[in-house]
Amino acid sequence: MSGGILCGALVLGTNDSLIAGGNNGTICDNPGGPDVIVGDIRGTSNYSAVGGIEAFAFGTESCNIGDEELWWYSGTNQKPIIGQSVYRIKDGRFEQLGQGWLKHGFYALSDNFCGCGCSPTDGSVLGVGCSDLYSSGLNGQQSNMGPKYEVNAFTGEYPYPPTDGNNTGNGIYKRVQIKISDLDPAQDGGGFYIVEGQYVTPDDSAAGNGFNNGSWVLADVSGSGTSWNMNINVHETQRETIAIDAWAIFSGATVSEFYVENEGLLKVGCLVTDLGGGLYEYEYAVQNFNSHRSISSFSVPITSGAQVSEIGFHDVDYHSGSPINGIDWTGSLTGGYVTWECTETYEENEWANAIRWGTAYSFRFRTNVVPQPGTATMGVFRPAIGDSISMEAFGDTTVPTGKVQFVDCNGNGIADGDDIAEGTSDDCNTNGIPDECESFEDCPPELAIELIGDPPALLDPAGDSVGVQVTELVPGTFDPDGLVLVYNAGAGDVTTPLEASGSDYVANFPPLTCYAGVSWYIQATSLGGDDYRLPENAPLETYESTVAVGVTAFEDDGEVDLGWSVSGDASDGQWTVASTPVGGGDRGDPPSDYDGSGGCHLTDNVDGNSDVDGGSTVLTSPVLDASIDSPTLSYARWFDNSFGAAPFEDVFEVEITDDGGASWTLLETVGPDGAEVSGGWYHVEFALEDIPGFTPNDQFQVRFTASDTGSGSVVEAGVDAIIISTIECDNPDCPSDIDGSGSVDVADLLAVIGAWGTAGGPEDIDGSGTVDVGDLLAVISSWGGC
Repeated sequence: MSGGILCGALVLGTNDSLIAGGNNGTICDNPGGPDVIVGDIRGTSNYSAVGGIEAFAFGTESCNIGDEELWWYSGTNQKPIIGQSVYRIKDGRFEQLGQGWLKHGFYALSDNFCGCGCSPTDGSVLGVGCSDLYSSGLNGQQSNMGPKYEVNAFTGEYPYPPTDGNNTGNGIYKRVQIKISDLDPAQDGGGFYIVEGQYVTPDDSAAGNGFNNGSWVLADVSGSGTSWNMNINVHETQRETIAIDAWAIFSGATVSEFYVENEGLLKVGCLVTDLGGGLYEYEYAVQNFNSHRSISSFSVPITSGAQVSEIGFHDVDYHSGSPINGIDWTGSLTGGYVTWECTETYEENEWANAIRWGTAYSFRFRTNVVPQPGTATMGVFRPAIGDSISMEAFGDTTVPTGKVQFVDCNGNGIADGDDIAEGTSDDCNTNGIPDECESFEDCPPELAIELIGDPPALLDPAGDSVGVQVTELVPGTFDPDGLVLVYNAGAGDVTTPLEASGSDYVANFPPLTCYAGVSWYIQATSLGGDDYRLPENAPLETYESTVAVGVTAFEDDGEVDLGWSVSGDASDGQWTVASTPVGGGDRGDPPSDYDGSGGCHLTDNVDGNSDVDGGSTVLTSPVLDASIDSPTLSYARWFDNSFGAAPFEDVFEVEITDDGGASWTLLETVGPDGAEVSGGWYHVEFALEDIPGFTPNDQFQVRFTASDTGSGSVVEAGVDAIIISTIECDNPDCPSDIDGSGSVDVADLLAVIGAWGTAGGPEDIDGSGTVDVGDLLAVISSWGGC
């Protein structure tokens, strides 16, 4: 029987502030000085993706639950700085997906969100019992963000002004960055997403209250393509607890705390799963909440003679000019321990990839050893500071020091270790598991293959080709005869060899039937018999193309004005046509265009306060010819109504007309709330023939309306990559397809044989005047798709 086994670390130290408040109710007016917590995390700002990476910022509301005012002196280092990160729990694993730079506080409101009874101030301090909201837009403001690496989160000390604090950049610069592949369920998305906020400030730390400054909240992820959103407003913030604590809630892991000697707080989580058959999967994670000295190694003991496989490691990326090198730790089975180590010591490189404050690193492996109580050892990265001297930290946890289980993965009745020792099984990666029980990816791959360019969405009906590159990773393993294209155009799989083209190869598609859907992949078989495919998990996943030619009737990339008109009653924020974004993305506006041309259409494209106010602004196209067959309208749009005095109240509307503007039909409404109202470019397309009442003609127009019609709020919009297109196809001449079935097959062969020796007719493929062997050879040479 298999099932999860929980493992945890012994608490080596405690701090009463860690259990104050939380989900049982915040305790106010705590004695002992100022005490800032994250009272709430709400509101999300989404920014333009760059290079497969999305960027976010989240609103945070701080509360001073102490008995003294908290310093908030703008323009100094005596004020809070705000950190944000995103984590995920998936398939029992806890991993950090992204982190951002730090927002620098500048003014403290005197609200009462935590219900502690606020004593108002002039904004230079956060009053006793008071709260202060920094919206997601403020927390994502690039020009007031500094780096984490120069902050001591244990003491709250940091230099001011921060390095590069005034710098701005593209949509993801300084903000919480997450790979789209970790958000998209079609790639590696899914699971429970956790957003964490953390405040660091010197007087709170000096009062000994710096251990409860973090909180977290669940996030619902939605989106597509390059635009994704994280909705946190539907979940309750878990106060005074940090992201790794969610692992215990959602996966049953045990999470415990301990401290670097006389210094910062660490939390260690552990989950062991019985996989059955004598194998166990061990998952560990270490989250450094505020230790400046940081962690440089993690190791657990293991019973001698154990098999160890799939040693894994996961960290979080640094970005936006951070000097932390981000090199993955190496994991190994050495000297009776499974150990992961930072690749450099502090003395070798102070910017080595240690587990620094505000980050969590994850460790995993499989083994055939029963879990038992034991001790994990962590190396401390920075040298001694004051009375924090020890270079190691220890925690009691669950480790693989029990009995080694008999494992016979290949079912031959002989223990795997004996198979390897006797030479009846190979073990290329020396992990104690016979190679036949592992996928070849567990050993160094022999070949790497990749497409030259993107896989085509359309294939020319007259025949098409795709370039392929092959790299021989292990010399002497590539077999050119093993490189093939496998495609299915509706009549079953067809395999055809690739042709050499210089140092690369070409996959050739023959003429195919118009509008056929074609599933295809590339396969390379090494001389050793291992198969390598594109896509990697083909044939379960294949590339998909349609046999047709794309036709564009109208295209506007936003570089020049093609005759658009602007109208509406808005008092400010009217559309700017064909302009390069200059706002920087700080107030809901896009920092860059969608398609990379440099230009797009934007609401009042100026830096600063330029949003739509006091009504609506309408952008209307010139009269366009949409009389092509089956026209499709596509465009990219940007809309942000997520902050200001009244967020999530206004909408963005798109309408079309087929009578030159005499009447209009609503195509879509974006907002007032949902996943696509916090900025970000979203590409959409509509089959116009599916719109009730629409007739393809040459009197087509489209218009985009952005409005601020309710209470004053920040509303920004943009449009780019507007295209009217269709696909068309004419089947190429295919005389060998005698029966017109779309493929040359047995029926055509029998037709030639049946007309053998006759004069003329469709069976006389080569036009010789007689149906003979030439026509038979023509059928054979054209066999397959046509």
